[in-house]
Amino acid sequence: MGRTLSFSHASANLGMSTPTFSRHILLIERDFGVKLFKRTTRSVSMTEAGLSYFKRCENLVDEARVAHEALRNVATQPKGHLRVSIPVDLGMYEIGPLFSDFLHQFPDISFDIDLSSRDANLAHDQVDFALQIGEVKQKSLFVRHIGSIAQGLFASPAYLHRHGQPAQPSDLIEHECIMFRGKKLEALWSLQRNAQMVQVAVHGRFMLNSLGLMRVLAENDMGITALTTSLARGPLNEGTLERVLPEWTGPRLPIHACMLSHTQPAVMKVFLDFLIARLSAL
Repeated sequence: MGRTLSFSHASANLGMSTPTFSRHILLIERDFGVKLFKRTTRSVSMTEAGLSYFKRCENLVDEARVAHEALRNVATQPKGHLRVSIPVDLGMYEIGPLFSDFLHQFPDISFDIDLSSRDANLAHDQVDFALQIGEVKQKSLFVRHIGSIAQGLFASPAYLHRHGQPAQPSDLIEHECIMFRGKKLEALWSLQRNAQMVQVAVHGRFMLNSLGLMRVLAENDMGITALTTSLARGPLNEGTLERVLPEWTGPRLPIHACMLSHTQPAVMKVFLDFLIARLSAL
């Protein structure tokens, strides 16, 4: 109104009717006991008090516009610190190699990372979010699906030379298997080929909760083990591991980000979006 000196134009800019806009002006004048506009049948002009009030309000609007622009820049160029809890193997072998690319894109974000074999207590551990593999049982958490990781069976060439390459999943019963012990003992391996699903009860002398050590044992001829395909990629290229039953795969391992609130600050959102894009290729 201070710029146009037209009730009709000002009300149209605000998306309200002219009578409604006029009532708002009258209420302000009544509340303060001061006239803001001189009105005649032909023109509208500002009083001295109205002009002073308009200039102060205009400065406030300009400051708000600058503040909004600064906030928009923070959102588009995020800066800040993230404290994250990640399972040990997931952090070392799947997430760890991705940080270089992420920080190349977002150099003003820093991390405090807690690698743990247990599910994080977000409030107690004071982390912004936690990555978890498998089902999230804490119903109070806000969960965002990040991706999933493929699995396969692997063994060393020397082990397969001595014991033979299994021809079908049931042959695994006759082999030394290196089993993962997580929230439950994984002595029953599930394998899938297209739409066909089978389960095999395996056995062996090693049960452990470290995919990294399982890979080391397999490379040292201790048996057949289930690994994520990304973890086995290096040994496959180096020839220290071979794929076992290559037409069969293990169930994909779902990865979730767990948060105390559904609100995601800009630094958290860009990191999770980055992980979703990269993990979808695993």
